[in-house]
Amino acid sequence: MKKHFIKGVRKPTVLLNSAITFHNIRLVDPHGQFIGIVNNQEAQQKAREAGLDLICIAQKADPPVCRIMDFGKWNYERQKQQKEQKKKERENRVEVHEVQLRPGTDVHDLKVKLKKVQEFIDDGDKVKMVMKLRGREIGNGPMFVDQLRVIVGQLDSGKFDSFPRQFGNKVIAVVGKAVEKKNA
Repeated sequence: MKKHFIKGVRKPTVLLNSAITFHNIRLVDPHGQFIGIVNNQEAQQKAREAGLDLICIAQKADPPVCRIMDFGKWNYERQKQQKEQKKKERENRVEVHEVQLRPGTDVHDLKVKLKKVQEFIDDGDKVKMVMKLRGREIGNGPMFVDQLRVIVGQLDSGKFDSFPRQFGNKVIAVVGKAVEKKNA
């Protein structure tokens, strides 16, 4: 016999119509005009007469604020606004890409990696450059710190967000876009 999955009951995020149980409420009409503090039954009656819903906008206010409006339209506008806000947050997010090097990376391979780093920087992202060291290279870490500085110096519009430092068997630097100065 097959068991059916039963979803949990979701609590409504917004109180509307008969779910509003406050005794007195501040009432706002569909046009945004403040009507005043009225009894709950009176507010529900006005909403029914208008053919609209009574929506509790601010539950924590004293007394709570309710508005007479079409719930479907209000919910659609709210979802649209939330989607727009998430879109703006995604646009402003800065990603950190990682590029790995070795001290013996050939010149041509290095140019290809630098070209890719430049693309990331031009897109507004940051790049974490990691140079992995092995064996005797670890003891000569300061030399490779300088080498990583020279490599980043070859970028067109890159600047250090965090200067190269040695962490164990790795030399790490974070590179971002150089801020252009405006002439005033």
